[in-house]
Amino acid sequence: MKNEFITKYNFNKDSSKEGRILESVKVGQIYISRVVMKPGIITGNYYHKETSSMYMVETGKVKFKFVQVNTNETKEMELKPGSSLINLPAFVAMANKNCGIEKAVVVIFSDKPLRSGDDYSFEILKK
Repeated sequence: MKNEFITKYNFNKDSSKEGRILESVKVGQIYISRVVMKPGIITGNYYHKETSSMYMVETGKVKFKFVQVNTNETKEMELKPGSSLINLPAFVAMANKNCGIEKAVVVIFSDKPLRSGDDYSFEILKK
């Protein structure tokens, strides 16, 4: 909805997967997504061939695990709100898990929609 000097964007909500809600919006050329996860929920387990994205934790405590698809190099880290921002290039698989006792929210910035057909399954964390 446009105004003379501001633009308001509304998130599209996807609650098709149990334990998580994905909200997404496109602002200019950037896609902004929020994943709300119940405790113990795992999301991700995929990689992109073209999409670049950045991840940050807004609330909660989230464990991330990454695998470089071509070399199988792995990294794990736990993020808390405001602690870091992760740049995830193409060909790096990612999965994350809410390790806390309350909901966690992960914010994602990407150059393509998360469900654009550029996501390839790659199991890192078992559900």
